[in-house]
Amino acid sequence: MLQTLRNKAMIKFKKTAILCVSALMFSGAIAAGDFDKEIDGRQSYMGVLGYNMGILGAMAGEKMPYDADLASAAARNLALAAAMNNGSMWPQGSDMDSTEGTWAKADLWQNFPIVMDQLGNLKTYSEALATNAGNGLSSLQAGMKGVGDSCKECHKRFRAKKN
Repeated sequence: MLQTLRNKAMIKFKKTAILCVSALMFSGAIAAGDFDKEIDGRQSYMGVLGYNMGILGAMAGEKMPYDADLASAAARNLALAAAMNNGSMWPQGSDMDSTEGTWAKADLWQNFPIVMDQLGNLKTYSEALATNAGNGLSSLQAGMKGVGDSCKECHKRFRAKKN
C-alpha cells in the first residue's frame, strides 16, 4: 500500500515537474498584455509547491503513513522551489483584473515587498523543514507550521478564491 502511494506520488511529481520545466523553458519575451506563458509558469510553480506540501501535509496530519525518505524528498523539493528565482513569472498587468486565467489580485503588485518577505519566509522555513523532515513525524509536524503560515498569508491576501 505504502509503495503504491509512493509510486503514484512520484509519477504525479514527475508530471508536475515536467510541466513546470516546460513552462519555464518557453517563457520567452513578454508581449504587451499577453501573459499566458508567465501565468502558466507560475501556476505550474505553485503546483510543484502544492504537490510537495500535499505529501508533507498528509503525513503531518497522519492521513498518510510517515515515510522519512519521502518526507525528506518532498521537503527538499519544496526548499528548492522556494529558492528558485521566479520573478519573470510575475509581470505587472498579469493580475486577475487585467488578464483571464489567474487568481492573482492586482494588490499583489502594489505590495510586492510584502510578497517578497513572505517568499523569504517560505524559503527559510522550507530549508529548515528539509533539514528535519526525515527525523520523525514530530519533527515534520513542527516544521510544517512556518511553511504553511507563509503560504497561507500570501494566498489569503493576494490570491482570490478559485471559482
